[in-house]
Amino acid sequence: MKIEHVEAIALDMQLQEVFKGGTYQVATRPTIITRVHLENGLVGETYGGDEFHTQAQIVQVIRDHLGPLLQGQDVRDFQRLWEAMFNIDLDLGNRGLHQLDMHPRGILLQAISCLDNAMWDARGKLYDVPVYKLLGGGGATGCRSFPSVATTPRTAAIRRWPSRRKSKACARPAASASR
Repeated sequence: MKIEHVEAIALDMQLQEVFKGGTYQVATRPTIITRVHLENGLVGETYGGDEFHTQAQIVQVIRDHLGPLLQGQDVRDFQRLWEAMFNIDLDLGNRGLHQLDMHPRGILLQAISCLDNAMWDARGKLYDVPVYKLLGGGGATGCRSFPSVATTPRTAAIRRWPSRRKSKACARPAASASR
């Protein structure tokens, strides 16, 4: 099934409460809506790319470089498509030391991640199968959760939530003794 076109929409949502961590605070939540449209009308869609300072560059890489690269390609050919995106020759510039947290290659990888997730969603819809099954999952009956919460009056109660009690851990099937 061929990819008809790709779209990327940058959003920056103002939070109702400022999210405060140990050394930072977040007042807005950026995200990128990434859609991969297939020729049969199916649309794979994801929300990701939560980089504050590089969101516009990530969207530009999707729109101007990776989207055209994927157009007309078969969405089912996931390995070849990922490698083509990863190996694209892009000049994203050289940035100063103060921005080394997101190296230019990181911008490309964020863009690839947005598209790769949207393509997996499209494949799941195409085959009418949950993505976790396409990826080989489905054996676990539960897993431990780790709630990461900010310091706000509203989340103070969540910190006291009994998350430390034992729950069913994500279990893999026991390994066979005979390999």
